[in-house]
Amino acid sequence: NDIKNIHMDLGFDVKPGESLGRFRLGMPLVEAIAEVRDDSRKYDRVVVKYMVGNVATVDTVMELVSHRIQLRFDSVTQRLHRIDVLGFGHTTLKYDGKPFSGSRLYEAPTCASVYNLFGPTAPGEYKKMWKLYYLRYPGLTFVFPIPSRFEKLYDAGAEESSTTVPLELPDGQSPPLSKMTIHYGDAGQRNAQLQTSCEVVMAEPGEGIYLEKRKAGLRFGSPTQEVISVLGPPEGVYPKGQTKVTILTRKGSMDKESSGKSSPQDYFYNYFSMGIDILLDGSEHKVKKFILYTNYPCHPNFGHYARCNFRLRPHGAGKRQHKGKGAEGAASGGIAGALAQSREDSVSFLSNWDHFQQVFGQPSGLPIVHDSLSTENPFGKRLYYGYDGVIIEVMENNFLASVCLFVAE
Repeated sequence: NDIKNIHMDLGFDVKPGESLGRFRLGMPLVEAIAEVRDDSRKYDRVVVKYMVGNVATVDTVMELVSHRIQLRFDSVTQRLHRIDVLGFGHTTLKYDGKPFSGSRLYEAPTCASVYNLFGPTAPGEYKKMWKLYYLRYPGLTFVFPIPSRFEKLYDAGAEESSTTVPLELPDGQSPPLSKMTIHYGDAGQRNAQLQTSCEVVMAEPGEGIYLEKRKAGLRFGSPTQEVISVLGPPEGVYPKGQTKVTILTRKGSMDKESSGKSSPQDYFYNYFSMGIDILLDGSEHKVKKFILYTNYPCHPNFGHYARCNFRLRPHGAGKRQHKGKGAEGAASGGIAGALAQSREDSVSFLSNWDHFQQVFGQPSGLPIVHDSLSTENPFGKRLYYGYDGVIIEVMENNFLASVCLFVAE
C-alpha cells in the first residue's frame, strides 16, 4: 500500500489557464481516456459521468476518484474545458516547482498559503448562498468556506468589506482550501479555443466527405494515395474479416464469394483521433465506405474513437463538389458555423433519430438489432437502419452512434 500511495502521489504541476499535470485544456476526451489507461496504477479508479437523455447538451465528466479530480469535457466538441480539484490530502499539487498540497506537507493548504504562493490578486467574491469565498487568478480559481459567524466581513453587499481577503479569520485561523479550478481566461477564449481545434467534416451519400479546415475531400473510389495525402498515414490498419451479418446479404453475392475464387481481403484505415474509418477494396485499393463516429459515452466502443464533427446531407442537397485535395470550399466558422446552418436540410453529430427521419425520410424496412447480455454491454441494444447509400446506428437514448456511407453495388 505504501508503494502504491507513493506512486499515486507523484504530483501534478499546476499551470493556470493551461493544464494540471498531463491533462491540458482543449485535450480531446479520447486522449484523456488513453492517458488514464496507460497509467492504471496512478489512476486506479476512474468514473465517467453523463446524462443519458442529454448527452449532446450536458458536459461529460471524467472523475479520477483517488485524487478527487474532475475533468469536464464540452458536450459538443468533447474537449477538456475545466479541471476541478476537490481533495488536497493525498494528491501533491505543485506551482512553479513548489508543492502546496499533499500528504508530505505538515499542513493542508489555506487561503494564506495559497495567497503567499500565487501572489496578490484582485479581491475575490463571497457567495452568501453557499458561504464560499472565491479567490481568482487568470485561468485559476480557489474556493474557501467561510464560517457563518464571519460572513459579514466578506459579504460584497457591505462597502467597507468588499476588498477584504480572508487570509486570517478573527479566530486566528485561515480558511482551508476546498476547491481549485483550472479554466480558460474567459468564456470567449474558451469557445474560440474549443471550436477552432475541431474540424467539420461535410458528408454526402454517393459522393464522399469534405474536410472544411483542410479544404480537401475524398470520394468513393479515391485511391489509397489520395487518402493518405488528405488525412495522413492511418493510425491503424485492420482487415475487414467475415461478420455475422453475411447471412443477410444477397444470395448472388454469397455465391460469388463461395465460388472458390479467392480475392484479396478488404481492409480498414483507422483514423481514431478523427473518428473516421475508411474501408478500402483489397484488389483495387480504392475507397468503398466511410464510417463516422459520434463517440457518445453510452456506447460499448466509447473512448476508442474521437468524435467526428460531421454534417450529413441527403444526396444532391449540397452544392459543394468534392474534387479531392486542393478543392476550395466556402468559408467555415468552425463547429458553430456548421451547426448554425439550417437544420432542416442536414444531420449533424448532435442529431437524434427523430431529426434524421425529418431530413432523410422513413427507412425502407425494419432495422437490424444488435444486442448482447447486460454483463457484456450494459448500454442496451442498438438499431441499424438502412437508406440508399447510408446505414445509421441508433442507440437506446435515440441518438446516433455512427454513420456508414457506401455505394450500393
